[in-house]
Amino acid sequence: MRFVASSLLVLVLSVAGHAQSTLPPFPDPAKIVKDDKQFNATTLGPGNTFTVREAPDDFQLEAFDFSANEAALFMEWKSGRLETRDIETGKRVSEIKPIAGPIWEAYDDPSGKRIIVVTKGGVIRFIDPQNGKKVSEIEVEKGRFNYDIQKLLIAPDGSWLAYVNQDNGKVLDLSGASPKAVANLDDGYDMALSPDQTTLWVINRNKIFGLKVSDWSTVGTASLLDQAKLDQTPNLAVLSSGTSTFAYIPSQSGLLKYDLPSLQGRKATSVPTYWVGADREHNQLFVHEFKVSALYTADGAVKCRWQIHPAQGFKMSPSGKWLGDRLFGKVELWSTGTLMSCDSPAKN
Repeated sequence: MRFVASSLLVLVLSVAGHAQSTLPPFPDPAKIVKDDKQFNATTLGPGNTFTVREAPDDFQLEAFDFSANEAALFMEWKSGRLETRDIETGKRVSEIKPIAGPIWEAYDDPSGKRIIVVTKGGVIRFIDPQNGKKVSEIEVEKGRFNYDIQKLLIAPDGSWLAYVNQDNGKVLDLSGASPKAVANLDDGYDMALSPDQTTLWVINRNKIFGLKVSDWSTVGTASLLDQAKLDQTPNLAVLSSGTSTFAYIPSQSGLLKYDLPSLQGRKATSVPTYWVGADREHNQLFVHEFKVSALYTADGAVKCRWQIHPAQGFKMSPSGKWLGDRLFGKVELWSTGTLMSCDSPAKN
């Protein structure tokens, strides 16, 4: 029996490897955005020896984010330096240093007058983009595990802010003089606003649930058909197709698909899946799955498949116009409209 099982495993891996090798390579990025500064990590020494030094904090790119209008890119360095760069030209628009350490996330305020940065220790800071000075600050309530904020969402009109931290996430009403908690997101891992902006959908490792934005009442809840791998963080993408809306969640045994708001669930694929990203501009879904990077329609039909792109941290711009990935001090960008052709020519 052990011999048969081992033979079957070898056969499955061989077939998967052959199928992956017949796929076209993932297209080269349309744009590469990087810092103007250069750091030489290697120093030559006597006798053909060399020394490799760790890059200083100011050369270590921690994260990146897109501006609300998708024309600019926030590049967040370990030193606390925050660059804003024009996506089309790659040129620096501004540079500030609002904190003394890493910025976990950066977002545009809907008014365009503030940048919201998430810092270590559960602090949300509102920054003047011109001078980098603090306008206001929210220190979120610590949970029993003392986890940091993982994701933040801001209402299109700026009236509320939601965050998840795998512990005690909250929705905060920002319309008053001081932030007020109006809903609990508990141990949520990720969240997404429905395309019609009426419902906030949230997932943790075990379930998906929705909250009606008008009064923060619960729309529904359902158990996940499977979990993400323990070394993977589950994430969520929500798309509409005609009159139907779907939530997609990666899992260790396939891509999970839920009809919304009924929350009827099924598996769209039977391949281990690690990341999903919603391209709402073109109504399509990017999927990072076992040995394959793929593109699906909003209702779950495959459109394109490529050899896997070894991403460090895929992100979609707000509408899905851009797909980005952080790679050793630079950000690679793909135009999602171009990727739709499935045989995109390389650009630089």
